[in-house]
Amino acid sequence: MAINPVLESAKFICKGNPHITIDEQAIPAVARELSETLKTYTPHIWREQPLHNVPVVPYDPYHPSTRETLDWLFFVSTLNFSFWSDAGCTRRFAVEWDGQKWNGYYSLLAVIKRALDAGVPITSPSFYGNPSKCSDQRLKELFAPCPDKPEREGIPLMAQRIKFLREVGGILDQNYEGSYVGFLNEWAEKYGESRTALQLVQMVVDTFPCYRDQWPYKGRIVQLWKRAQILVAETWAAFHPVDPALPHPIFPHGIRQLTMFADYRVPQLLMHYHLLVPSPSLAFKLSAKRDIAAGSDEEIAIRGASILSVSLLRQAVERLRGREDDDTSEVMLDFWLWDEAKRLERTGVGMPEAMRVRGVFY
Repeated sequence: MAINPVLESAKFICKGNPHITIDEQAIPAVARELSETLKTYTPHIWREQPLHNVPVVPYDPYHPSTRETLDWLFFVSTLNFSFWSDAGCTRRFAVEWDGQKWNGYYSLLAVIKRALDAGVPITSPSFYGNPSKCSDQRLKELFAPCPDKPEREGIPLMAQRIKFLREVGGILDQNYEGSYVGFLNEWAEKYGESRTALQLVQMVVDTFPCYRDQWPYKGRIVQLWKRAQILVAETWAAFHPVDPALPHPIFPHGIRQLTMFADYRVPQLLMHYHLLVPSPSLAFKLSAKRDIAAGSDEEIAIRGASILSVSLLRQAVERLRGREDDDTSEVMLDFWLWDEAKRLERTGVGMPEAMRVRGVFY
């Protein structure tokens, strides 16, 4: 089985890294907690999120909800970046849907719900990729914040979001029958029954420039591929069979080759658990809320250490559970770690400051 270049990059980044270290002594305690949690935290948790587009069960490749969900997944993953804000809860970007205000990552999902409820095909590549059907101004209107506060800010990096939608929408429309479905069909035809999730990640990165989350670092290019991997992982989760005895209809060999998705929220929790220990200078920058440049050695160090630490954590969990399967994959660990970070944030538990990087890859 091929080795994920993201994990290989993480190992390279962590060699002699002066900015952040992995404390392997902290792994067993977190692994024990995860080992218990994963007994009930299953891939089906994805379908329980009220803002997610959920396909019909059992899997039916010809049901309209299959295409709708796949195009929803691609739209979300293309724009799944940079939701943090310094604005207070009454001023940061938020969207109202179903009588509730949603901010952060959930604001993107609420934008989609609001548009679809109004009959706007916002997740269709032939719509968002075509300026004659959906102008820049129309896209900005679809992403309008709640009108309750005149001073409420808009979603960060809107110009880059529009650029990415034009790029991926055009590529899908011109080459893949106007849908992520066509892209998946080409991947399946190319690799057949031996197809893997990692091959799909590589194909996404090769095909869509805005997914190329890779950087020069100490004389080589390191791959981090957050959005490409989460696109594939959420495709796996959305169509995970309800009956565990059934094979996955899209990923017959599972998703164990994938790593965690290096963003700013999971590293924050890993520092809270003391798995990641920043250097004094980096710790000061984080606590003082200093901006960290995208592609800088510090940013790459944090992301690389996060990837490697979750890989080590997964190995510890598997030793405790005595088995290796998708339920103990780094994808599932990432899902839980992200959810746990959001839970702690809601309950007001003090955590280290998340790194402040304004960029387009997470």
